[in-house]
Amino acid sequence: MGMAQRRARFGRTGVLAIAALLTAPLAGCAANGAGDYPARNIQITVPYGPGGGTDTAARALAESLQDRLGSSVVIVNQEGGGGTVGTAKIAAAKPDGYQLGVAIDSNLTLQPSITPDIDYTYEDFALIGFSRVPFVLVAAPDAPYDNLAELIAAAKKQPGKIRVGTPGDGSSNDLAARAFGTESGADLAMAGFSGGGSDAVNAVLSGEVELASTTVPVAKGLVEGGKLKILGVLANEEAPGAPGAQTLEEADVSDQTILDSEVYLNIPKDVPDDVVATLEDAVREVTSDKEFTNRVSGLGYIVDYRDSAASANELAKRTKVYDKILEREPELTGGQ
Repeated sequence: MGMAQRRARFGRTGVLAIAALLTAPLAGCAANGAGDYPARNIQITVPYGPGGGTDTAARALAESLQDRLGSSVVIVNQEGGGGTVGTAKIAAAKPDGYQLGVAIDSNLTLQPSITPDIDYTYEDFALIGFSRVPFVLVAAPDAPYDNLAELIAAAKKQPGKIRVGTPGDGSSNDLAARAFGTESGADLAMAGFSGGGSDAVNAVLSGEVELASTTVPVAKGLVEGGKLKILGVLANEEAPGAPGAQTLEEADVSDQTILDSEVYLNIPKDVPDDVVATLEDAVREVTSDKEFTNRVSGLGYIVDYRDSAASANELAKRTKVYDKILEREPELTGGQ
């Protein structure tokens, strides 16, 4: 089932939710305005466990938002479903601006397309982009290739023999690696690990796979400790924390269907516009702050602010790219 079909289905079920909201007392709408927002603590749900890249970026954002909003911003971790459980919680949250979340683009676009029981899409949120991170391919230090170009040459000599660990079939890491193989002509074998990004990286250390499609925030410690090396960045720009790593352009590979991972502050769809505007202003100020930029860049992220309108446009574009990839990888959607 394509993303457009899922959005149509959600549109039908959404009628009931809208009707329920319309029956709420009008006084409640006034109480939800931004005149005194925020008047109490704000909770941000991270759909992954503590200590991971998304969690660390979310905590940096929360700390900086506290200074600008004048209220405590508390992080709550709710794992499950590859990030979809925590994301679904925010889609169903009371639209008053006090229950927010952080999600990556694949939670909002890709997973609703390949997971039949997910009852939301990115259109069920107001989204504010604040950072992004390109994927990197890592290998053991003694691997017989040191950059993307050498990897491509090796893969062409032994098609299907070089295995790439990912956090699971259909994850954004997985699709980035698949797209890299398609665009470069390298025949790589995908190996999904249900334990997440760290399990895929650990599989390189154990020799179970030759490569892992990951990000600098996940691999940084192992790279700095000399246990892994970064072969290249699956983007046309250098990644923070991976200086000198070969880019797609340098390896003569098109980036037409290779996406990075974007991180968003997600807000329930029916939160009042003035509350959304307050949050947009606060996030814009945070991402303009040098201290925040340095901190997040040090984690391996690129600070990149997008207001809710720009975020919706970006996710619409990403949906089309993911649809294109899924069309040529039908097994990821059960052959649909």
